[in-house]
Amino acid sequence: MSLINPPKTNQPELDIWLEMLTEYVRTLLKGKMLEVVAFTANDATPDVGDGNFFKTANTSATTITALDGGANGQTVHIIIGDANTTIDFTGTNLRGNSGVDWTPTTNDHMTCIKDDTNWFCTISNN
Repeated sequence: MSLINPPKTNQPELDIWLEMLTEYVRTLLKGKMLEVVAFTANDATPDVGDGNFFKTANTSATTITALDGGANGQTVHIIIGDANTTIDFTGTNLRGNSGVDWTPTTNDHMTCIKDDTNWFCTISNN
């Protein structure tokens, strides 16, 4: 994610404040947008609103039926961190794998892009 430079107002104190605020937001986004965050275990609709890189950590059989949160145009990368996850591509807002549910294994991954209400996903079997 790229954050543009703040506009110049020709008011030195305000310009300094805008530059500091922009740098602060860049620092916050770097932590959230670049770290791999584990989903809550056994959550069928994990929240992806605060990041781009995630990892499953399911302790029992869990079928992911939707990704909560997220913004139009957002891309998420999901690493499968367990052998208990299934991705439901039939009758959900997750689109991919030719409409067939996917049962990945540990270290497989998928990348999804949100377009309106649907997530379009590319899977990778490692």
